[in-house]
Amino acid sequence: MDIRIILGANTRRFRRERQLSQEALAEKIGADRAYVSAIERGLQNMTIVRVSELAIALDVAFVELFGTPKSND
Repeated sequence: MDIRIILGANTRRFRRERQLSQEALAEKIGADRAYVSAIERGLQNMTIVRVSELAIALDVAFVELFGTPKSND
């Protein structure tokens, strides 16, 4: 599976678990909602720094964003 798809699925799951909208998460990482949407759809090729910012905003360990996605949809 493409690492971007894994990152996107985990981002969506953690965001929903924290009851954050895409807009709220985007604000936390200094981006716009479309950027978060692209991450969640596996379209965004993120830098390590941006992934770290995302992990901090979601209050998860960096590596948790790359684990096998759990079906939560």
